[in-house]
Amino acid sequence: MQTLLETQPPSMKSTTVDIRYVNALLERGRRAGVNVDALIDRLGIFPNVLAEPNARLSSELYIRLATLMVRATQDEFILLNGTPRTKPGTFAMMAHTVIQCPTLHKAMLRAGQFYRLFVNDIRFKLTQHGDKAYYSIRFIDPSIDWDHTSTESLLVIFHRFFSWLIGQRLVLDHVRLTSQSPSNAAEFRYLFRCPVKFGAET
Repeated sequence: MQTLLETQPPSMKSTTVDIRYVNALLERGRRAGVNVDALIDRLGIFPNVLAEPNARLSSELYIRLATLMVRATQDEFILLNGTPRTKPGTFAMMAHTVIQCPTLHKAMLRAGQFYRLFVNDIRFKLTQHGDKAYYSIRFIDPSIDWDHTSTESLLVIFHRFFSWLIGQRLVLDHVRLTSQSPSNAAEFRYLFRCPVKFGAET
């Protein structure tokens, strides 16, 4: 999955986060042994909001929650499957590593090479066919990312990063996801602004 770097004033959709991702983040924290109830209380997130399927949380609050979760687990992947992968600051160091690349192509390749030094169970891959480039992120064992939200979030983050790197929105032709269409499928149109295919083959 990929997302866009907005170049115009953000809309309501771009400044809030679907509650599905908030609850997915909290569940990852619970499985990692984090006292998520204390974090919810600390941030002033009301439990009834978490139970509302159409609710949204401000992006700022979501980022604060994610930051506290990373700090609590000392892992940017929130100890998915009980496995530590990258310490806080790893993504920032990757950014420093690729920022001097002369082309976007080389930057995308180097980002994948960087993460392969630390992560063994997630594959970052760039392929090119003619004038089309394809960037994929997948877990070797799909059950680790049981609801697909970690993969979705990673692709969102990387697409935003690559867009920032070139100083303009990286336009997408389409997005292919192996997951089946979720309850918030309409959300993906706001994230990607392009056709999205669910249930795609790997």
